[in-house]
Amino acid sequence: MSREDPQLKVRVSPELKERLVKAAEGGKRSLNAEIVARLEATFEEGTGHGPGSTRGSLLMDLLPAGLAGRVRSAAESRGQSAEEEIVQALEVAFPPPPSFSLDWFNEEWIGRILSAEPWDREDLVDKANEVLKANGDKYEVWLGDANTEDSAAVIFGSKGLKNVPRRPKR
Repeated sequence: MSREDPQLKVRVSPELKERLVKAAEGGKRSLNAEIVARLEATFEEGTGHGPGSTRGSLLMDLLPAGLAGRVRSAAESRGQSAEEEIVQALEVAFPPPPSFSLDWFNEEWIGRILSAEPWDREDLVDKANEVLKANGDKYEVWLGDANTEDSAAVIFGSKGLKNVPRRPKR
């Protein structure tokens, strides 16, 4: 732009001016170029910023200036909006948790514990309980009492039931 282009005087708070200056420095632009780029972005279609949009540029406003500039550059090189770039990066960094099935757990762990040598069972029970803890911590596994007929049993149930007496076998 040149000096002959239309000019507009705008009053802003000192805090906003400071934020704009930092954003401009982080994005390697002049203060004027930063303001113009932000204004133009509010009218771009397909970015979530245009007229009638309810999204705004909240995600970008939350980023430190230098990071915001890098996100914009990456987004431009991939042909997508900065917000799409941020969401894509967050999806990679924070994938959904793996699904956990108690049926899978029973098949995988209870059978393994029962088929193990008696001296290995306690370690396997500890590992099984780590898996349960990582997936909600609602259940636990324990070995039957060594002084009863249940000594080879693996018991799986809700926490707190470990010391509840079981009916004797008939």
